Amino acid sequence: MNEPVIAVIIAFLAAIGAMISLVITKELKTSEFRQAWISELRQALSNLLGFYDVLRRDSEVSDEERKSAYKGITVVQSEIYLRLNHSKPSREETVLRDAIKLLNVKVSSGTPSSDLKEDIDDFTMASHNVLKKEWKRVKRGELLYLSMKWLCIIIFVICLISLVVFIFSHWPAIVSVLLGRDIIILSI
Repeated sequence: MNEPVIAVIIAFLAAIGAMISLVITKELKTSEFRQAWISELRQALSNLLGFYDVLRRDSEVSDEERKSAYKGITVVQSEIYLRLNHSKPSREETVLRDAIKLLNVKVSSGTPSSDLKEDIDDFTMASHNVLKKEWKRVKRGELLYLSMKWLCIIIFVICLISLVVFIFSHWPAIVSVLLGRDIIILSI
């Protein structure tokens, strides 16, 4: 093979390497943002649960604490809703929204704390499901990242097969060079 062809092949491989590096870097940054999003959502969900707990304590809570808890619920609920997908909510997100709405109705209507346990358990389970789904998405990676990963694997396998074919087709010459009998420039 002549030098211009080898130069073009090397430039092509360098371009593929740069593209793969760019995609991996971008996907790692996206994963970092998703992890931060998951942490913030987890914090908002636990804050909401804390406000519900304040309101659950029936007569133990003063009117001022009750007003503060309702205000906190409104703020934290908005934070949660803004973090969820509104255009195409997943089943898990829909279940979480429904659990929040049901708890809001029951807490606002003064439902006794003994009757809220099951609803709070449903809210907690829905929260776990949303967080688990998003964590799996972070671990798996985005579609472009997965595509690049498989492209790298395919290119590696092709290069490995090419190396094996090259070694087998030039085996006698390679052995001669290694044993010092001949000095040969191997051609591809």
